[in-house]
Amino acid sequence: MTIRRLPQHVVDQIAAGEVVERPASVVKELIENALDAGARSLRIEVEGGGLDRIAVHDDGAGIPPEELPLALAQHATSKIAAAEDLLGVRSYGFRGEALASIAAISHLTIASQPRGGDSGALLVARAGVAEPVRPLARAVGTTIEVRDLFFNTPARRKFMKAESTELAHVTETVLRLALARRDVAFELLAHGRRTLRLEAEESLRARIAAGFGKELAASLLECELTLPDLRLSGFLAPPDQARARSSLQHLWINGRHVRDRTVSGAVRAAYRDFLAESLAPAWFLFLDLAPADVDCNVHPTKIEVRLRRPSEVYQAVVAAVERTLRGADLAPRFRLPARLPPAWPPVAPVAATPPAEPPPAALLRDAAAGAEPAADSLLAVLSEAPSATPARAAAGSLPVGSPPHQPPLLAVPPSARVLPGRFVQVLKTYVATACEAGLLIFDQHALHERVLYRHLRAEWSARAIRRQELLVPLVVELPAGDVLALEEQTELLESVGVRIAPLSRTTVGVSSLPAVAAPSDVAGLLTRLVTLVRGERPEGRRDDFADRMLFTLACHRAVRAGDALAEEQIAGLLAEVDRVEHTHTCPHGRPTRVVIPLAELENLFKRRGF
Repeated sequence: MTIRRLPQHVVDQIAAGEVVERPASVVKELIENALDAGARSLRIEVEGGGLDRIAVHDDGAGIPPEELPLALAQHATSKIAAAEDLLGVRSYGFRGEALASIAAISHLTIASQPRGGDSGALLVARAGVAEPVRPLARAVGTTIEVRDLFFNTPARRKFMKAESTELAHVTETVLRLALARRDVAFELLAHGRRTLRLEAEESLRARIAAGFGKELAASLLECELTLPDLRLSGFLAPPDQARARSSLQHLWINGRHVRDRTVSGAVRAAYRDFLAESLAPAWFLFLDLAPADVDCNVHPTKIEVRLRRPSEVYQAVVAAVERTLRGADLAPRFRLPARLPPAWPPVAPVAATPPAEPPPAALLRDAAAGAEPAADSLLAVLSEAPSATPARAAAGSLPVGSPPHQPPLLAVPPSARVLPGRFVQVLKTYVATACEAGLLIFDQHALHERVLYRHLRAEWSARAIRRQELLVPLVVELPAGDVLALEEQTELLESVGVRIAPLSRTTVGVSSLPAVAAPSDVAGLLTRLVTLVRGERPEGRRDDFADRMLFTLACHRAVRAGDALAEEQIAGLLAEVDRVEHTHTCPHGRPTRVVIPLAELENLFKRRGF
C-alpha cells in the first residue's frame, strides 16, 4: 500500500471527531473559552438540540479584530506559550484546537468587541474556510454562533440521538460548568425558551437544587478536608438517596469536571460500609491540588487527568468521606405522601404472640438507664434467643462476642438516640421504640448483623478473633471447583477464624471456626464463603477482602425475620445501638432503622391544623 499525506480537510475532520463528540462538546468548549476570557455572564442558545444552532454570548475580554483569523488556526492559543506551561495549567483550554475543529464541521461566526478596543469585528467561516474580517459595532464581549453542525460529515450526524436527548446532554454540560463557577451567571435557552437560569454568587447547594432537584439538594451532607497540599470540599448524598447508576457522581479537579478512578474508587470504598454494592452513591466533590500535581493533557477532550500522587489522594478522600458519613444521622425519615388515598385499606388482624417470660429486673433497669451491661451478661442474654425454626434452635444462636469496648468515632446524632423506656417487637421482624425525633423502628436482622460485624471487626483488627477449636474436624463435601477456590484463600480464611484442609478433590476438613459460628451449620457457612471467594478477588487488599468475610459471618449468625426475641434480648441489642460505631446500615448497606418524625405522626392522627 502507498503511504500518502492526507488532504487538509480530511485532517481537520479527523481532529474534529476527537474533540467534538456531539453538540454538548461544542457548548463545553465555547463556555470554557468564555470563562478563560473572564466572562461573568453567559447566555447559551440552542436549536435542534444544538445540531441546527448553538450560540454562546459572553461579556469577557473579547478578541482583537487582527487576532480573529488566528483564533481559527490549529493549535493557536493565548493560554500557554511553552511546553513548561503544561506543568502548571490553570485555564480550561490550552490545546488551541477547539475552534479550528468546530469550524471544520460547521458554519461558524465570531463577533467580538475587545475591552478597551476601538471597534469590534465579525468573522464568518464555512467548513473551516474563513471569509475576510468585517467591522462590527457591538457591546464588549464575544458571541460565537455554530450552525449546521456535522453538515459535511453526515456519517457522524446520523449517529446523533433525538433532539430531547441532545438537549439533555447540553443542559448537563452547562450545569457541570456552572457548579464549578458559581461567580458566573448562566442562562440556557432552547428555541428561545429559557430552560435554566443561575444567578451569580449562588451557593453550591442552590445550584444543585436548580439542576438536580430540591429534595436531593436538601439531603446532601457537607464534606470538607484541608491538608497542606490538598483541599477537598463538596457534598455527599446519604445512602437512602443512592441510585442504580452512577450518573450523579461529579468530580471537579482544580475546577475542571473530570472522571478519575482514584477518587471515584476512594468514595466507593468509603461508602462500602454504608451502602449495598448494587447501588451507586450520589456526590459532588471538588478537589484542589497544586497544578503541577495534575496532568490535564492525557485526553483529547480533557475529561480525564493523571494524578502525580494518587495514593495520597485516595487516602485523603476515603478519610474525608468516612468522617462525614460517620458523623451524620443517616436514618431514613418516613414522609407522608402529598395526598393520602381517600380511604385506608382495612388492617388484617394479627394473632397475638404469647408474652415472653419477664426479664431480669436488673438487666432492664440497666438498659433503660443507658448503662453498659457487662460483656459476659450481654453474651449470655443474646445467646439464649428462642428460634423460629428447629434448625436455628438446634444451632443455638445470637452470639455477639465481647471485644474490648471501643467508643464510636463521633457522637451519635441526638435525633437517632434511643430514649429510655419500653419497646415492642412487631411481627417478629421489627423493634419499635422512642427516640428524640419521634418513633424509631429497627430491622432486627439488619441491626444484629451490624452489631455482630463491628465486634468481629474489632477482634480481627486486634488479631484476636475468638475461635472454637474442634476436637474432631468436620468433613464437608463440596464441588471440586469450590474446594480449589477455598484452598487458594486458606490464609485469609484463617485470619477470620476458619481453618480448612482439603481432604480429597471434593471434600474439606474444618478444624476451627469463629466463636460466633455454629458447628452444626458449617456446610452452609462454607457455601456462603465459597460464593464470596469465587465472586471476589483480594488483589492485594487483604483488609477489604477480610471485611467481606466478616460480613458473611455476621449475616450468617444474625437473628432472622421471624425470630421471636425475649425482652431482655431486645434490651441487650438496643443497648449496643449507641455504643457500636455506625449502626445506621447493615454491612450490606440496608438501613437498620427508619425514623417516623413526630410531625408526621401528628399529621397521621390529625393533631395539627385543627
